[in-house]
Amino acid sequence: MMQYSIYVKSCLNKEQAEGTINLIKRFLPRDGHVRSIIITEKQFEKMKVLVGEEDRNLNILGENRTIEF
Repeated sequence: MMQYSIYVKSCLNKEQAEGTINLIKRFLPRDGHVRSIIITEKQFEKMKVLVGEEDRNLNILGENRTIEF
């Protein structure tokens, strides 16, 4: 298991997603592990809840289109 915190940023296209990753790279900590993955909206919609209930009230953080779980 690798998850401590998960952040999701919705991007309009692959180029915007790559730009976001490049921006994040400028602020990486010296230690720890930071990973990224690009998935399509369709793939995100196919995510299955294995335990608990699906949370329809995700916390959308401002205009930067970031969703925090």
